[in-house]
Amino acid sequence: MNQADSENEAIEESSHVARRADSVSEHTHAIEVISAHWEGPLPPPSALQQYDNALPGSAERIMRIAEERASHRIRIEAERVQIEKIVVIGESKRAYLGVASAFILSLLMIAIGAYAIIWGNPWAGVAVIGADIAALAAVFIYGTNSRRRERERKAADSDARRDD
Repeated sequence: MNQADSENEAIEESSHVARRADSVSEHTHAIEVISAHWEGPLPPPSALQQYDNALPGSAERIMRIAEERASHRIRIEAERVQIEKIVVIGESKRAYLGVASAFILSLLMIAIGAYAIIWGNPWAGVAVIGADIAALAAVFIYGTNSRRRERERKAADSDARRDD
């Protein structure tokens, strides 16, 4: 083997080593990009720049996608708030209607009891009025306990969410 052949082999060997080093470098770079992690809707500016270098216009596409997702989330949240407002208003109306109905019914029962007393049936009148008062007290106690349990359940749910 002459000197020219050995020089050619050395050049080919160094070229092969260089190509292999480039391949390893590209592979390592690809692994770095694949293993990149960030929190939030957008990658950091350096990653956006790398995306744009790899595929021109991709950074703008990523920004547009993030903006569309954000506006979608805002719309969904606004709809959820509107629905909750309607539900609360409906519950308030039902509560007022229930209180008004209970008041009217209670007055009616007291009137019936008073009528019975006036027309000579004092025991029946007292029984009707007493039953009315007992029913009102039972509803009040039940409502108070129900609201307390609801507050406790919401507090427990809130604590569970904070722990997650």
